[in-house]
Amino acid sequence: MDDLLLLGPEPEVLFRLRDAIASYLHTNLGLFLHPGKEHLAKARQGISYLGYRVYPQYLHVSARNVRTLKARLDFFKHLFWPRCFPLCQKPVRGIWQNLAENGLAPPVRPDWVLLKRMEATINSYYGIMGHAQSHTLRKRLYHEHFGPLRSFFLPADADYSAVHVARRHLYQ
Repeated sequence: MDDLLLLGPEPEVLFRLRDAIASYLHTNLGLFLHPGKEHLAKARQGISYLGYRVYPQYLHVSARNVRTLKARLDFFKHLFWPRCFPLCQKPVRGIWQNLAENGLAPPVRPDWVLLKRMEATINSYYGIMGHAQSHTLRKRLYHEHFGPLRSFFLPADADYSAVHVARRHLYQ
């Protein structure tokens, strides 16, 4: 069963809805709700859901997504400047793990393909952030965590909705 989020005015209403859903799943589909994965909380406390912290009037990006982006940025800096940025954590999944295990070793000379892959990774996180109230977070990440990567990547707009490869570095 995929993730499901129920909101209601009173806990009793939510329990009745949960029981009706559980009955339908069992009777018609032979499925069960996972007994240890339901949480009852007040909406004002926020609910962790699909990479966001959901509040009644707004969304925040989950801390895990922010930590993972910071780790990727650290890895990218390590690839170009291993002496200045010793590797703290290797990528544990995805294309960057594959590349690191198959010969991508620092120091690396930036080229168009590598920078475009980095741009795609960064923009995937910025895309997630774009659905939440995160302008300040995106701006702070760019100015405080990109470090020397800022010479390769420029903000796409004043909202920091994405980054683009700075063309001046592509042909060096």
